Order: sequence, then C-alpha cells, then structure tokens
Amino acid sequence: MFKRCLVCLLLNFPMFYLFGQELDARIVPDVDLSIENLYYGNENEILSKLFWLNDEETVALRYLNSRPKDIVLMGANNLLIDSLSVNKMFLSNYSYGSEKFISINAFIRQSSNSFILVHNSGSTLVETVNGKFKVKEKKISPGKPNLPDSLLNEHEIIHLDRLSIGYKVDPSKYIDSPDYWVYDWKKGSHVIYEDSKFEEVSKNRYWNKKANPELTISTYSHFVYYISKTKDGLLFNLPQKNRFVLYNTETSKMQGYTFPDLNNKKNAWYTFYDWELDRFYAVYDEGKNYNIYSIDEEMKGYYKLMTSEAQPLGVIDGKVYFYELTMKKKKSGFYFDHYLVNLYPKLK
Repeated sequence: MFKRCLVCLLLNFPMFYLFGQELDARIVPDVDLSIENLYYGNENEILSKLFWLNDEETVALRYLNSRPKDIVLMGANNLLIDSLSVNKMFLSNYSYGSEKFISINAFIRQSSNSFILVHNSGSTLVETVNGKFKVKEKKISPGKPNLPDSLLNEHEIIHLDRLSIGYKVDPSKYIDSPDYWVYDWKKGSHVIYEDSKFEEVSKNRYWNKKANPELTISTYSHFVYYISKTKDGLLFNLPQKNRFVLYNTETSKMQGYTFPDLNNKKNAWYTFYDWELDRFYAVYDEGKNYNIYSIDEEMKGYYKLMTSEAQPLGVIDGKVYFYELTMKKKKSGFYFDHYLVNLYPKLK
C-alpha cells in the first residue's frame, strides 16, 4: 500500500469547488478539504468501485489483469483481511486460465454487516463476522412471485431476501423504461412504478461504460446500477426521465420525485443515499462538471455543496466518493486510485 502527501493529491486530482450559503456566488473558503487517498492503485492488484458496510469494513471487487478475480474485505486500517471467490462458488472446476468468470453487477446493502451480491448467476447473501466473509445464502431463491405473466415475461428479477425487484428487458437492445416493480414476500403483495408513462427528457444514463470500464453492463443488467437500498426501503434512479423513486417497505408504496429542469438532453440528475447520515444527495451532470447538492427531508429543496470535474460514485458519511482511472500502456488494462472528499469541511 502506497501513500501520497496531501500536496501531491491536490496537484494530481481533478479540481473541486466548495460552495457557501449564497448559492449563486462561487466561494472558495480557506478549508480543510479532507481528501483521503484510500487506496493507491497498482498494475497487479486492481480494486474496483468500493462499497462501505460500516466505519470499519469496506468491500471491493478485485481484478487481476482486467478480469474479475474475487471480492475482498478491508478493515479499518485499509488492509485486506479476507476474500471470497464468486467464480469458485458458481463455476465448476474454475481456473483463472479458462477466462470464464461471473459478472458482478452490484453490491446492495442489507444491514451494517450484510449485503446482497447481484451477479449473472443470481443473488448471494453475504455477511461479515469477526472480519470474515460468511455466505448466508449462496443463491437466494424464494420462488416465483404471485404476479401476472405480464410482469414476469421479458423481465429480469433480482431477489433481495424479503423483497424481489423486477424490471423490463429486451435482449436485443437497451431500453429506456424499466417500469420497476417490487414484490414483498412477507405481505404477498406488489407495487409498480410505470416510468414508461413519462416522457424521456435526457439521453444521459449517468453511468458510462467508457469512463467506468469495470461495469459489466448488458441489456439484462444495466438497470441494476440504478437500484440502492435505504433504511426505509429502496431508491431507484431514472435519469432519462429526470426522476427518482423511493419505495417504503412499511407502507409498500413507491413515490416518484421530479428533479429540477435540465439545461439540455445531454445533462442528467442522479441521487445517492448516504446510509450513515440517512439522507439523500443529488448530482447534476452538466457535461464538463458535476454539481453536488444535499436534498432536504421533503425532497424539494436543493443546497449546492460542491462542484467536481470527477464523477461522483457515492456518498458515505458526509463524504463524496470518487476514483481516478489510469490506463496501462497500450491500453492493456486499467487501475484506480480511490478518494473521499468531505462535503462539510471545517472552516478555519
């Protein structure tokens, strides 16, 4: 593990702008940026997008020579303390030389020490116990939801323990409207959000395969990247419709919210959920820069916090997460440096 000085980070990492109380005026106060270089990438050990479980444990997808190898668990000191090979779990006689691998699409949190690993062989429930991975359920298979064929045919289904999520797919092309539905196995009921009834206002899907080469996006999996778990239920992003949706497990209701208007169809809004602070943050992709806002409890007021040249990948405990992609020589592969930037720096 390598370390860099703060000066080096400020020189090498994309520029950030912090905002004060006046939203229309750009202010650059004398602040402690709290930039943390979490993991310095190298050409042999590639840690892809990080996933925070709690204050002491972080999960990441590890690559070897640009192919998924396993998932790793890191402790509070950022050292690798355990690993789990999904390839070995689902591929018989697996060997790295065979070039076969399981595509991991998402980490979806269940609690502060458990998560659902969504991959092209289904969903796996994993928890951490005393600094070790423990597979609670290799493949979550609650059965077939009691739903009409119209919600099952030509749909992809993700099982998240008590809840199952479905969305439309077309194997031959990328469609624009998932029409997400959620089925509650405990209640035996479902709810659907038909975003297909809303006009498309953006061509920007926010997640870019070219900028994020580790994303295993396909016509079946691309809508998985817009699903997040909240303490009350689920968050669904619909950037092409300029909307996001919240599902509440207790009430079994899906509530849609409209973002502020876009400047043009190349721009997009996206919402991130901060599990530690239990609040939502919005990102406006305006092309060259990303504007980061906090959203009030009523989901109506937007308070600008920062502008970044780098794409935000998440918000964790009041800090926005970025990574910096570096391509190897002759584009033979890639690796990342990972960063957290405090959205609430202390003024001096």
